[in-house]
Amino acid sequence: LKLMQHRGAQRITFSEHTNSAIISGKLDEKESTSHYIPYFVGGKAKNEKAVSFLMFGDMMLDRSVAVRIAENGGAKYLFEHLAGREERFFQGSDVVMANLEGAMVQNRIQTSKSIAFRFDPALTSTLRHYGFNLFTLANNHSLDMGRAGFEETKQHLDEADIQYFGNQFTVQDDSLYIQTIADKTIAHIGLNDTHNSMNMQTVEELFQRASSSDYIIVNIHWGQEYKKLSNQRQRDLAQQFIDWGAHAVIGHHPHVVQEMEVYKNKPIFYSLGNFIFDQYFSVPTQQSLGVGMVFYPNKTSVTVFPLKGVQSQVQYMNPQE
Repeated sequence: LKLMQHRGAQRITFSEHTNSAIISGKLDEKESTSHYIPYFVGGKAKNEKAVSFLMFGDMMLDRSVAVRIAENGGAKYLFEHLAGREERFFQGSDVVMANLEGAMVQNRIQTSKSIAFRFDPALTSTLRHYGFNLFTLANNHSLDMGRAGFEETKQHLDEADIQYFGNQFTVQDDSLYIQTIADKTIAHIGLNDTHNSMNMQTVEELFQRASSSDYIIVNIHWGQEYKKLSNQRQRDLAQQFIDWGAHAVIGHHPHVVQEMEVYKNKPIFYSLGNFIFDQYFSVPTQQSLGVGMVFYPNKTSVTVFPLKGVQSQVQYMNPQE
């Protein structure tokens, strides 16, 4: 390094970046080793301050998911296959987040809802173990255990040092969460369009409040369940959000993966599908996307991870899938 400094060659580039699975042609290998061949070129080292995210779709931890957790010795069962032997998959991102599809409370309450989700608060320790530090609560199940249950959910997340934003029925102050990472400010906007109660004037005001942030990311619950293509309202809303300043739009609720789009050089994911769910009745409801997103000063890098659920355990899809 001293020699390269003396020669004025401190920038690093590479001639090869591959791994043992690609080299051997055995793409089904579950464990592989990276092969990275860097070299030094003229100029000073780049010190780009980047902000990185790992994002997932709907996470539901009740019903048959809770049964699988009990049968397999704890909640690590859900993540350990994807994490890998060295648990590296969830490491290295500033933010690991998902849509938390339900209430996290000690006791289930009687409710008139035909489908109401209640999660064991003890699960927060496993979520933190795998790096989850931010959830959107803007969905149609966050009030399944009542308004008191919603407040209790936030209390348990606070105790686990997991941040959150959004609510079920309204667009208000808690629909906007702003954090600072690597001297950059990121504004998270959480919206739920499944009740047709979104006040667009209030939404625009949120964007105005977020406009001084370096990046704006929208998480929105929307669309029609089990439809593999977005509808016109989703497309109109997504483009409107980007016109108002969003740098990325992440959607969920349809329980299946929907298409991706780039609009004005900004990524839109209409639905990431079921990250963890118990809808075992079809292949599409057991498929999802993980999205790795890195914001650099002059570009956005996006990596898509095709995933599947096997009895609620998240796994990589094999190359054929």
